Amino acid sequence: MVSEWTKVYYGVPQGSVLGPLLFLLYINDLPKALPAKIIPIFFADDTSIVITEPNIGELQQALTASFHHLNGWFRENFLSLNFNKTYFLQFQNKNYNNSYTAITLDNTPVTKTNQIKFLGLTINDSLNWNTHIHVILPKLSSACFAICLVKPYVSQQTLIAIYYAYLHAIMMYGVIFWGQSLGSLRVFLLQKRVIRTIMGCRGRTSRRTLFHELGILTLTSQYIFSLLQFVVKNSNLFSLNKNIHSFNTRQQFNFHQPSAHFRKYQLGPYYMGIKLFNPFPSLMLQSARDLKVPSPSKCSKAFLV
Repeated sequence: MVSEWTKVYYGVPQGSVLGPLLFLLYINDLPKALPAKIIPIFFADDTSIVITEPNIGELQQALTASFHHLNGWFRENFLSLNFNKTYFLQFQNKNYNNSYTAITLDNTPVTKTNQIKFLGLTINDSLNWNTHIHVILPKLSSACFAICLVKPYVSQQTLIAIYYAYLHAIMMYGVIFWGQSLGSLRVFLLQKRVIRTIMGCRGRTSRRTLFHELGILTLTSQYIFSLLQFVVKNSNLFSLNKNIHSFNTRQQFNFHQPSAHFRKYQLGPYYMGIKLFNPFPSLMLQSARDLKVPSPSKCSKAFLV
């Protein structure tokens, strides 16, 4: 069925093949409408802005000004802000009493929330990842139940394929962010249950040999492996010690570990990536830095298994 030709004076028609590309072109100048301190993040038709202000009063002003700039751009381009899909999330430290921040636009309040889903990750205002783990646990439990259900009828290789396609895909998404949190232990317990089910072992059987026999990384090992991959693939984001100082030390070719006292930053992928990458076996690190082997990640994965 072919639709009739018609003129489009503004906006982008939905359901077309060129729709996503035309929409990106349509909003291409949106970042220019925002103040210099505001960081815009675009993904398809989702738009997020990040504002960093230590002072609560200045944060309130920056938020109000940003929304007014956005609203002005929307009006000039014949668009409107959907308040039902617009949320405001204020990150805060539980050790400090942060004042309540409210935003209104044309006398309409912008909904403030304590958690939001961003690119598949559920983020809360304290960045402790408990909310995200609470979201994925039922999905992992369903995967565990599915494997138990089909175990009598399929081979072990098929069970492993189901594990990677179902449970592993959920468990590994964004693991470099939440893999070090306390709640990750609950995810690991589910992983052990699935591995024992695949191997047909009882609950008290040691899991160490089971993971090794299947060639599957534990959650902790996968977290380390994912961080190493992150550092290798984004080595341009890191600086070597020799570029920071001119002293001829044994660690001059290590990545520079920035000074940080904030615990959440220390548990983040950038800081933890350097912390885990530098002490890794030197032969593997050299292969990873120089990419002298076809797949340096295979060496690291075999080491972690």
